[in-house]
Amino acid sequence: MKTLLSCARLFVLLGTALLAVQVPFYVGQYGETLAAHYAESQRSLGQFQDEADRFFDGSIAELVSHYRDSDDEVFQAGGESIQAIYHRNLVLERSLTRYRTGPVSAYTQALVRPVPEIKRAVLSDYSYVIRLDPGAIVFGLGVGVALTLVLELLARGGMLLVRSARRRRRAVSRGRA
Repeated sequence: MKTLLSCARLFVLLGTALLAVQVPFYVGQYGETLAAHYAESQRSLGQFQDEADRFFDGSIAELVSHYRDSDDEVFQAGGESIQAIYHRNLVLERSLTRYRTGPVSAYTQALVRPVPEIKRAVLSDYSYVIRLDPGAIVFGLGVGVALTLVLELLARGGMLLVRSARRRRRAVSRGRA
């Protein structure tokens, strides 16, 4: 039984470490993809920004309003398209700024509050490879050890509760006899 428990602990440790080693690379790839999408968004918005600079003192909102106020349906639809491009650009810019503020922000951005479009792009192209990067190894082993310890503490706590309940039942049954 002890050998089986030792094997289970080792399996949890190694499995968790192997999975957790992927996290730093996923976060890095998320950042690269976010930066690439933002650059593409900037290029898409550039032409409209030039128009806004020339005719509306740089205000994209006024350019969009001008398009929407037109009697021409094509221009109105164009205003909606410009607004969508502008909104996407703002979302990507804010996300990239948050991502670049530090490691905790990068991990939070990539794992907890990712931009859905970026998350899909990263997951569709992600390759699961074990890379022997010191930071990834430390992260993986740290998460593996932490999870193993938590599971060990929960198992021991559960065993203590079961033993305590058995003792109480025995004491109650002895008191009745």
